[in-house]
Amino acid sequence: MKVGPYTPKLVEVEVILRAVQDVELETYDEALLLDHFEECLELRRSPTLSRAKMAMLLGVLRRVGE
Repeated sequence: MKVGPYTPKLVEVEVILRAVQDVELETYDEALLLDHFEECLELRRSPTLSRAKMAMLLGVLRRVGE
């Protein structure tokens, strides 16, 4: 099964950014990814996530609530 890039809707981007606002980012790449999300939200353009970016985002989301 071939899986391509994922493009979240803008409302999903908003929810993600709210959820991770208090999470301590562990890498520079995580900070860049969330900056990219904020920029996309300002431009009203949905970001496209590769598998690597999605894995990084899931890692950040797993730390929510820790």
